[in-house]
Amino acid sequence: MKVIKYSILALIIMILVPVIQITNAHESKILELTLEEKEWINSWISENKVIYVDIGNNVSEAFFYDLMNKDQLYGIATDILKEITLETGLNFKYIGHEILTIDNSENVPDNEKIYFGDTTSYATNLDTNIIGVYGDAYKCYVNDKSIKKIFDLDNKKVGFYERSVFLNIKEKYPELNIIPVYLSKEKKEENSVVAVITNERLNEYLFINTFDLPNFITKKGFIVNDDFQILAGIISKKVSQLIDNGILDEIKLSNREKYLKNGLKLSVIEKQWLLENKEIKFSATKNYPPFDIINSNGDYVGINKEYLDKVGSLLGVNIEFVDLNSINTINEVFNQLEAGDVHFATSITYTDERAEEFKLIELFKTNRITVIGNQNSKYVNKEFDLRNKTVALQKGTWIIEYLTDMNMNINIVETDSVESALRLVSNNKADYTVEKLVILNELLFEMDSTKYRLAGELDIEDTQCIAVSKKYPILANILKKVNEVIDYDQLISQKHVISARSKTAEIITLIVTLALILITLSIVLICVAKSITISVKRQKEDLGIKKKEYENMLFSIVDTLEEASMWNDSETGTHNKRVCYYCGFLARKYGLSDEMVMDIKKYASLHDIGKIGIKAQILKKPGKLTNIEFEEIKKHVSVGYNLIGRLSISDVAKNIIYYHHENYDGTGYANKLVGDDIPIEARIMSIADVYDALRTKRVYKKGFSHEEAVEIIIGEKGKKFDPTLVEIFETNNQVFELIFELNALDDERMI
Repeated sequence: MKVIKYSILALIIMILVPVIQITNAHESKILELTLEEKEWINSWISENKVIYVDIGNNVSEAFFYDLMNKDQLYGIATDILKEITLETGLNFKYIGHEILTIDNSENVPDNEKIYFGDTTSYATNLDTNIIGVYGDAYKCYVNDKSIKKIFDLDNKKVGFYERSVFLNIKEKYPELNIIPVYLSKEKKEENSVVAVITNERLNEYLFINTFDLPNFITKKGFIVNDDFQILAGIISKKVSQLIDNGILDEIKLSNREKYLKNGLKLSVIEKQWLLENKEIKFSATKNYPPFDIINSNGDYVGINKEYLDKVGSLLGVNIEFVDLNSINTINEVFNQLEAGDVHFATSITYTDERAEEFKLIELFKTNRITVIGNQNSKYVNKEFDLRNKTVALQKGTWIIEYLTDMNMNINIVETDSVESALRLVSNNKADYTVEKLVILNELLFEMDSTKYRLAGELDIEDTQCIAVSKKYPILANILKKVNEVIDYDQLISQKHVISARSKTAEIITLIVTLALILITLSIVLICVAKSITISVKRQKEDLGIKKKEYENMLFSIVDTLEEASMWNDSETGTHNKRVCYYCGFLARKYGLSDEMVMDIKKYASLHDIGKIGIKAQILKKPGKLTNIEFEEIKKHVSVGYNLIGRLSISDVAKNIIYYHHENYDGTGYANKLVGDDIPIEARIMSIADVYDALRTKRVYKKGFSHEEAVEIIIGEKGKKFDPTLVEIFETNNQVFELIFELNALDDERMI
């Protein structure tokens, strides 16, 4: 029985540990500020100073406007600074670009201004502090097989889009004699050089090889001069904290998706079409790796799957692959398109004839059409060398038509797939097969590549497209616009090796499974051994584990109660979010310990949890409450206290819930406590709750302005509110305004 008991315990631990780690990693933490940093923040706020952020022409996922909300700037950088504002109360304003509709003052002194942008050119400037946020490494794209590292570029012509990159390399590697060729970003004439060095994403399959230059990274980040050295330290701490918690990755992912959506400009007709067509069907030839693959589980995977997942997310539709339960040859796909059984098809090569039959949307181009032969095949320099040869090609491929039109007596054997064509070559039943390098690379990875040889390359331009049925012209326009905001080349350059029958993946899965079994057995044996030798110590440890498990369960219950509160009153949910920030700020300014500040901020959202026991018609009554109704409302503090009291939760939570309607002069409810008899957390909650309630528009009242709310709270000093807290509020009232405005915009956008 003990073995079974400890086996179950071991399995639970294996499941709980990563879950707890993830929970802790995303737990919001307070910045650990030095005394100097706190004093600097206080002086800056007390003087109502503004920190200007010069964004230059940096309109990207770092800074951008939502087309539907021209008054609010979004982006990775703004989200980071917003986190700092909510923690410290510092006020940031953005300047320096024509897109800005807010205060765009040009005469801001440098000692009141920071920058966000490309940090590369500031790397050697001793008067600036750089806080990197994200970036791309430089790559070397190579057209020569002999070049495998940077020193192989000696005495070679290398292409650059920026002179500064060449100068940086020359400085880093003075012994390296590179002949620079400056390329046009518009034309990108890479064929005139043996390699291109850039941080831009080029189509890797247009090159023989690529490698990273680890010492060269374009970093986007904050650039802060020495006049703002303390601020630089605060920003650096916040960025590091967001990285450690994994939150920065979430911020980047969220803003990149918003930025893509922001660039998608659909007409009213197109939006209406999407509302009426939530299910979009497409077809593809099977086993066309790495673009279209049906794996061993029957799932559709590949680069196009990733692309279409992004498309579906952007458009808010479900894009579904239609499986014919057959080979899905190119001709079968065309039949589906013509009949309108599917909306579009992937991996269609452009030809003039196909452009007349369907709406073609270009995804990418390549001029690397590769000839593969067996070990006995001769090298092919041009199409003429294929005359009188047998060439195996997939049915329906445009290459069949291309080679047939050349009238060179080429014997073409049509196969069901590219893989079948390769097998005919390896079995000496065909001399060659011809296909895009990216596709052949993927297939040869899975096959015995020793049977084949690279027999040449044909200089033919191949444009891969999505073919949309002419029955759906509006969808064709939509997909064309989507393609302008999604970087398809980036998906290709990631080189995701996705195999239909990857034995390597199966072996890895087996190894991982066996490893997990061994780990589980090891844990079981250790647990049994320890239970025999140190049973007393084990009991103490069990108490610790149970306490930790209880705390985790408790926080889950707290989250659930908050959700319940939001369901009962949707306006309460947004109110709760703001009061957490108000309370955390007031608690820190009051001088409470970091632990106490954290608890107050964590439990503030539960202050009105008892309202889940109050009738909705009373909570949302548009007119004035009767005396009976008000007495009913007052019961929410007791309901909430009794609800939470059954849990062994922090007293901070209980005090906030039960005492936040007590008044400093003893006129409040439910116990008419006076002055310092009211717990400090409840006194803090009282100001935060009233300020936000005054500002918020409800069904039964209009929202007050910030100035009106401040005047009302100051007027209640020593009556309803703690005088010391009112003084802190009065001195820092603009922080409350900032928190309200920032989160009010968020809430309106979510609604």
